[in-house]
Amino acid sequence: MTGIESDIGREFDIIHRYHDFSNKGSQGIFPDQWERRLANGEDGADRTLLLNWTTRIHGSDERVSWQQVASGAYDESVIRPAAQRVKEWDRPIFLAFDHEAEGNRRPTQGDGADYVAAWRHIYEIFQEVGADNVIWTWIHVGWIGLEHTVKSFYPGDEYVDWIGYDPFNYYVCRDNEWRSPGEAIGRWYNWLQRNGFDHKPILLGEYGTVADPENEWAQAEWYRNLVPALRKFPRIRAVAHFNTHKVCDTRVTTRPDVLEAWGEAGRHPYVTIQND
Repeated sequence: MTGIESDIGREFDIIHRYHDFSNKGSQGIFPDQWERRLANGEDGADRTLLLNWTTRIHGSDERVSWQQVASGAYDESVIRPAAQRVKEWDRPIFLAFDHEAEGNRRPTQGDGADYVAAWRHIYEIFQEVGADNVIWTWIHVGWIGLEHTVKSFYPGDEYVDWIGYDPFNYYVCRDNEWRSPGEAIGRWYNWLQRNGFDHKPILLGEYGTVADPENEWAQAEWYRNLVPALRKFPRIRAVAHFNTHKVCDTRVTTRPDVLEAWGEAGRHPYVTIQND
């Protein structure tokens, strides 16, 4: 993280990491030592954590069902200890629970009603503990084609502070047409504004583009067009890049020109926190 910051000449405002439901080791205990070092500003920076808490158990790929979570089966072993750690952390923290639930679930996990019940149960325990530094962030896929199910996964205004979604230009990796930043971001943004989700700040929990095998400059150009696109969608107040090749290769660190274009976008005043 800090190496990339040095390369682009900009410190990150948000660090997005993922944790499982084991409450064990660095995979399940958050904030972990690395997150504490990054967010505590030991290097002079001031970064906010965006932590994605999934019911998957990393390594085994076991999934905890939402019905079990809502029933209280994990209250004492997982949820309450996590809430206590976050309270003691005493810094603002974006917390997402099972992001992309409507598009990335297994039948054994349950349906939208089960997910909502699990979310609300976790929320209520955090409230009981007094972990009021949590910014509750509901992150869904944000893909046209899932709009018929996404509403059933919404926990409700009382339980959600920010709404997030994950726009990508996956192009040949997913046999899609090439989508500009505005096209990738705008389709779901506009759906949200038309369907009762126009009153919450929006976060892009993951975003990025793959390369175009027939145009070596296209990936860098995509990031040069990012800020002009974001300015068209004023409810988007934070973005977090998905720098990985786990699904499709959206890394910005594979080519100097791509890294520079992305870094230039990140240095733009529109996407930096202004102290005044």
